[in-house]
Amino acid sequence: TLLNLSLADQDTFAHSIARKAALTTNQLLQAGEWLSDLLRLNHTDLESYLKSTALGSVLDHPSLDRRARAEGFCQALRALRFPQLAEREKKFRTLAERLQDQFDGLSVQAPASFEDEGITLSVRVRNPESLAGLVAKIESRYPLLHSLFDVLR
Repeated sequence: TLLNLSLADQDTFAHSIARKAALTTNQLLQAGEWLSDLLRLNHTDLESYLKSTALGSVLDHPSLDRRARAEGFCQALRALRFPQLAEREKKFRTLAERLQDQFDGLSVQAPASFEDEGITLSVRVRNPESLAGLVAKIESRYPLLHSLFDVLR
């Protein structure tokens, strides 16, 4: 939480983050915990850390509203705190987008935080002919589908 930050870091948080981004309660709690961890791991203060990472640029982005800045800030902070997970999510997202571009209406979702097994595929099929075409197309794209599981391992 924010109480784990020094008084100077709490002040920086209030002026540099909370004023620029409309954080939800959950985002506020996570940001406080992750920032505390990152500052301790990097042996730095919040003001310096914001300047040395992409976090400051997210908060100062001119075209984003306060809610979008909060979302972008939390995503960037999560990527800094959990870099391996962020890299896996990026790989999965890239593969899923490639697959979704090849199938009309297909949605591909990874398990939350890559903790559960499996992926979720969903698509609406309107008639038996569409189903047959979908099955044939899936069979031809099997290597791409299989590569999604390689990311999950």
